[in-house]
Amino acid sequence: IVPIAFDAMLFGDSISKLYNSTIVRTRQQEQTRKLKDEYLQKAKQIVLKRDRKAMQQLLKTAVADFTKLLPKEHIDCPKVGIVGEIFLKFHPYANQNIENWLIKNGIEVIPPSLTPFMTQYFVNRDAKLGYKVETSSIPKPLMKFVYRIVKKEINKYNEIMSQFEYFTPFDEIYELSNHISDILPLIAQFGEGWALPAEIVSLHKHGADGVIS
Repeated sequence: IVPIAFDAMLFGDSISKLYNSTIVRTRQQEQTRKLKDEYLQKAKQIVLKRDRKAMQQLLKTAVADFTKLLPKEHIDCPKVGIVGEIFLKFHPYANQNIENWLIKNGIEVIPPSLTPFMTQYFVNRDAKLGYKVETSSIPKPLMKFVYRIVKKEINKYNEIMSQFEYFTPFDEIYELSNHISDILPLIAQFGEGWALPAEIVSLHKHGADGVIS
């Protein structure tokens, strides 16, 4: 079940990116909302079948359908990322529905993503072992092999999403950690730890004009 769950997470994060890039630019906002809901419902059925290839094919179709809703001319919008504690970032009640407010004001939301939240485990594990605050019976080569599989799957989704005009890639988690390791030790993992400032650096790299927490 872990492989399809990981693909489902990547699919959900990708749909969120497609939705937020489209809805702030299109005149067909209601259709954009319906399209997002339709694809999330279709994904549920694929999860039950544990069909990873079908999930990726569904994303290819989603990219094409969201693209159809975009104006033909390229539109640049101010961009804002939402950062902070995970519940605050994702739950509309906790963040006072800030995402919809930004959209109504013509601001593109760079949505929070579950993918780096989950893959930071690999960096955190390395840091704990390096600082000798944790031991592990799992050989390092085995964990590197597992991470290569994870990275390969993320790259598949990045490749599919690259066909979308306003594509923003998933960051490679070790590259993301390098953005901040000279300022904050990676053993700082309490709460959001090093991941939050690294996320802010990533948002800047992807063209965000500001962040909200």
